[in-house]
Amino acid sequence: MISQDATAKVSGKPRPAVKLGNEFEKRLSSYASSAVAAGVGLLAMTKSADARIVYTPAHIKIHVSNDHTVPLDLNHDGKIDFSFANRSSTGIECKIYGYCPFTLEIIPGGSANEVWGKGGSVSLRFASALPASRKVGANKSYFQGGKAAQIATAIFSPGGARTQGQFPYAHGRYLGLQFVIEGKIHYGWARVSVPSITLKSGITAVVTGYAYETIPGKPIITGKTKGPDVITLDPATLGHLARGATTISAWRVKQTASAAH
Repeated sequence: MISQDATAKVSGKPRPAVKLGNEFEKRLSSYASSAVAAGVGLLAMTKSADARIVYTPAHIKIHVSNDHTVPLDLNHDGKIDFSFANRSSTGIECKIYGYCPFTLEIIPGGSANEVWGKGGSVSLRFASALPASRKVGANKSYFQGGKAAQIATAIFSPGGARTQGQFPYAHGRYLGLQFVIEGKIHYGWARVSVPSITLKSGITAVVTGYAYETIPGKPIITGKTKGPDVITLDPATLGHLARGATTISAWRVKQTASAAH
């Protein structure tokens, strides 16, 4: 699944290695250290004017846990931009009375980081399950205040089960995200599926990919993973950076002649 070629091919022609400046190389080395430790893909940066969207394929299971969260670092700079929390009730109300609530939410990693969503009270918001090809950009109606947003909730009781939110049983829907890189606003998305919700297993959820726009303030299109302005990260990049390589030539840049809609 991971290309082992020394060069990535675009339209049948080999892509030459890109020489990196000293400052760029230092940043990449820093990213490599945290990425290797976390076991995730590394941001493959390039001086090419074509590269604007960075897409990371993923298969991140958000397990039920009342003690831990699952971090999301959209641009792989070692900072947690958002965290997923998948909680279940193990208290007396569930064990004795059969009233068992479950909650899956996304928590911004900073006050300027926000999740596209609406509804609920001042302290309760539901994340929108966006379809592909939706533009995510500046919008005060949907980006509000850096609060946590619930992706899905479920309550099991003797009277039956009830779910809330737009994500229960959804496949391949998108979270619209706003976050900060070096003091500037950027936009991104995370593709999430919630295939099942049961009393025994709780809320089953998985992140199957995420992306962000490298140009500050520029909107991003949900689900766009191909085109001349898209770079798809390849884990092969990690090996080159971890060995102190000064060129990047082993990542696969998945591009097409025209942007995907």
